[in-house]
Amino acid sequence: MSTESPSKASARAWTNAQGQCGLLPEEDPAHDTVVLPLKYLYQNPAQAAFVGPTCPMRVNVMVRFLYEIERSYYRQMHDHLRQIGVKVPITGTNQPFCPASVAADSVNDFMSRNNYWQHPNVNAKPYFTFHNLAVVNSDLSRVNNPITEVVSSSVAGKPMIVPEFNFPWPNEYRAEALPLMVAYACLQDWDGLLFFAYDPEQQSLSWFGNQSDPVRWGEFPAAALMFHRHDVASAQHTIQIGYSQSDVFTAGPRHNGREVSPYRDLAYVSQIRNAYFGERYQGGGEMIRGAGYASPPDAATSPSKRTSDTGQLRLDAHAGLFTIDTPRTKSAVGFLGRAGRIALDGFSIRCATPFVAVFVTALDSAPIASSRRFLITAVARAENTGQAFANNKRTVPERGRLPVLVEPVRAELSIVVAGPAEVYSLDAAGHHGQRNPVAQEGHTLKVTLDAVHSPWCEVIVGR
Repeated sequence: MSTESPSKASARAWTNAQGQCGLLPEEDPAHDTVVLPLKYLYQNPAQAAFVGPTCPMRVNVMVRFLYEIERSYYRQMHDHLRQIGVKVPITGTNQPFCPASVAADSVNDFMSRNNYWQHPNVNAKPYFTFHNLAVVNSDLSRVNNPITEVVSSSVAGKPMIVPEFNFPWPNEYRAEALPLMVAYACLQDWDGLLFFAYDPEQQSLSWFGNQSDPVRWGEFPAAALMFHRHDVASAQHTIQIGYSQSDVFTAGPRHNGREVSPYRDLAYVSQIRNAYFGERYQGGGEMIRGAGYASPPDAATSPSKRTSDTGQLRLDAHAGLFTIDTPRTKSAVGFLGRAGRIALDGFSIRCATPFVAVFVTALDSAPIASSRRFLITAVARAENTGQAFANNKRTVPERGRLPVLVEPVRAELSIVVAGPAEVYSLDAAGHHGQRNPVAQEGHTLKVTLDAVHSPWCEVIVGR
């Protein structure tokens, strides 16, 4: 049995090959005078000073200490809740920030993660600020978004729920929110999405009030059907991001602060799960990718296009375009006004409105090409009356008032259908409004949306 004092043991453990000791002369573990290096948790170990609070060994010990506290807390609370009769699935946190916190949380029944695209700084003065950016034309290899953030918290063998997500107003590109999140949730086989939030008392546009927004709420029926029916297939391949015990307890930048992240590289292609193991990986992933550091990619060769391994989802950041091509859901999202004709299987669109999201959704169990009822959803931008942008669209000094103003979608759709078709605009309750003129050549239906004063049209075939 060792009789070495804690001070000497720590000094020896925190001494590198060059003879430098991470402990400062005034620090003594036996007298609780060792500095807790909380602010250095996300440092790059290769750039940290070895002596003092930044000592990588010191920070790694702190990571393991916090991990053991968090994991013990979850186990105690989980057991207690079960003992008092709680039967619902239990999770820990919806905001893990490093591999150790994700690993600690994985002792619970399911994983959860909240995330927002370009969340406004609601505390900025004199007016809140935001970034008016779109995911579909961002640098996919370097820019994090709710898809990559949720993927980074997914664990092999555990369900994944997203308790909160949104692309908040006044971002002008929020029409991409539901198509992107729901399609990739299906690809990743996540188990639940909660669109935050609903405020029936709020009628004008607000940061998170989805039900008052013709853009976000207008897409909800099509997105809900796509998710609950799993119209987008789960990925054909599962890639596990492997974390050995030493990986878990090695402090370093969060994945979203690293120049290279496997989650940004792979989230749009295959199913991604974190896998935790001791020294030797024995998991069931089709491919294991190490979780360590890597060099940043060459910007000239960094790909701007991502295609899912199912072939159903395509994201082209250079064109600013995202498409979904499945039998029962087809969609084109992004800068359609500059894209020319976009062609999917049995569906094409040519659009004059700059930024648009368009869905075609079967309302029965048949593929669109043989469906007797399907829904067309088309949304662009929306603003409050009198809403004013300032500072290069980084703040809104005047939030505006009712009524909410909606940009019309000017586009022509060509859809392969099973027979003669009628097209009706729908009101907010789903009731038929005006019958819209269409052109039909054989089994190709052509619908012009310019005069449709609604986000929705129902197509009835063969009546």
